[in-house]
Amino acid sequence: MNMGNPLEYALRGAVVGHLLGSPPLGAATFRQLKFYEPIPTRINPSPLLESWWIIAQEFGKPDLDLGDLLLNQLQYTTGSAPFARFNRQVGLLPPATGSLRNPYAHDCEAFARAAIYGLISESAAEAGKMALYDSSVDHGSVAAEVGFLVGQFVASVDLGDDVSQRAKEALGLGFPEPIGQDFLDVVTLSLTSHLTPLGFYERLAQARNLVPANDARRAWATLLFVLASEGADFDRAVTLAAGMGQVSQAVATVAGAVVGMANGSVPEMWLEPLSDEFPVGYGMRYAARPDSFSGWVRTIVSKSKRLEPLAADAPAPEVPVEASAPVPESETPVEAPVPEPVPALPSRPPMVAASKPLATHRSEIGSSDLRLAVAAEKWPVAAPIAHDLVLSLENKGELPVDIQPEVIVPPTWRMAHRMTSFRLDADETREFGCVVQAEESGNLELSANGLKLNVPVLKPEGWNLCGPFENNDGLGFDKAFPCETRTSPDEIFSGRSGHTVQWEPFPDLGFIHAVEELGFRSLPGVSYLGARVRFRREGITRVLFAASPGGKVMVDGAVVVRYLDSSPVDLSRADRFIGEFRAQGEHTILVKLIRTLTPVEPVILCFWDADGHLIVPEFLEWT
Repeated sequence: MNMGNPLEYALRGAVVGHLLGSPPLGAATFRQLKFYEPIPTRINPSPLLESWWIIAQEFGKPDLDLGDLLLNQLQYTTGSAPFARFNRQVGLLPPATGSLRNPYAHDCEAFARAAIYGLISESAAEAGKMALYDSSVDHGSVAAEVGFLVGQFVASVDLGDDVSQRAKEALGLGFPEPIGQDFLDVVTLSLTSHLTPLGFYERLAQARNLVPANDARRAWATLLFVLASEGADFDRAVTLAAGMGQVSQAVATVAGAVVGMANGSVPEMWLEPLSDEFPVGYGMRYAARPDSFSGWVRTIVSKSKRLEPLAADAPAPEVPVEASAPVPESETPVEAPVPEPVPALPSRPPMVAASKPLATHRSEIGSSDLRLAVAAEKWPVAAPIAHDLVLSLENKGELPVDIQPEVIVPPTWRMAHRMTSFRLDADETREFGCVVQAEESGNLELSANGLKLNVPVLKPEGWNLCGPFENNDGLGFDKAFPCETRTSPDEIFSGRSGHTVQWEPFPDLGFIHAVEELGFRSLPGVSYLGARVRFRREGITRVLFAASPGGKVMVDGAVVVRYLDSSPVDLSRADRFIGEFRAQGEHTILVKLIRTLTPVEPVILCFWDADGHLIVPEFLEWT
């Protein structure tokens, strides 16, 4: 076959899918494509395409954490990356950087990044490992696991493969928990009825409603759905993927790459209108920049370890065929070698198990024989308060193991435990108490016999809580309660049902505040978060306040954010939750929280400077 490298067509197909799935300029949401759309005529600046370029440039260097590299090279200002960068700055390590205090931890930014690892890695195992680490830097456990699956899946596709069959097989083994059996059932039913347009779109709509819009689980299921139903036809696959709603950009990018690789071609109708200019956006900071679209493709192809590059349109080299000698009747013919099977997609890779502390109050990691875990009453441990931890070691093997444990903390911390070397019998678990006290954020490391578990210890922000007050018939939203003007921690107010309330420390961890239990105690009401702060940099400062059903943010008495809505918060349209003020000297921040009959979701509250960088103010004494 006279052709270029199939990887080249995978990259060109990815760009076509990316352009179709991207929202129009100025639009906040994606469209559902149910009719012919104009073919893109130019490539728009894209942090995703720039990240593929950087990954390829740096791929293969020893001891290089590509996920961390991307945080440094790309000037991300929205999504999961700014929260991950801030967590890295205070000393946390992946996967805690993605899973802790990150409201975008389960979105699908890393979903399409994972595809490049599948395209340029030497094996599916390598692709999965690299995509998993990358995803873990700025995403939670589910999104990181999906990145692992995407990396392995893309790496397993070769020229001439039946992509539709591959996707149908993956439907049965590639869904991480907690995606839900209902979603899987709807997707499977849709595949059996896709020849009937009405039933197809009805079931498709049902599937889209079963998981959040910006969620890696939906992106993974949608990709398999698209490839299983339209995997042999590039036009239909990328168009369907581009019309799937909020995840369309990521899904269409990966679908275009997979089908382009398998077909070894991209229809000229998609490529001919595109200019060769590769526009570099504001995102790239230090990396060398591609000189053209074709240069972008050539460079990534040249960096790939997966396929040997072939000159475009050059004839394939002829291999002389030797006449085979006749096989004597007394000899048994030699069987042809059996190709190695593609590695199965595991349901839960070991590294992801270390990114679950928010939900379980327990962080763990392990091998087939030994498992390490750290548990805490409140997670993660809030510095500088001393906390009791439980260090756990479990032998899952069949033979006793001699354990050489070690606990390492930063030199400024104080720690006490009684764990020493010991023998751990088969099926035995040993637990040890440990007390730590830390003045700043960082990591506690528990290690034993080659395994290492990093446990984040974060410094809380200095918020204070007052409430709950009455919210009869929803009138509490407009009523000004006395604590709005009086912030002394010694003053007592009349709260809900005649109970007394006052300002009390709320030593929660930054950005995401769980106020339902302490602030409302499972009943309707009004509560306040308050703090006295100083920003290190003067100028325009933006505050993001996302809560359901809503509330107010007041800076020195002036309302900067105000809304009350019964619908769930949709962070993909975050403009309605953002206000701004001029930071200058010290400020009093009051956040009014409303609770109706529905429990209050965790409140997202964070600050950004005028350049879009996440900042944390200095918390002063609350008086």
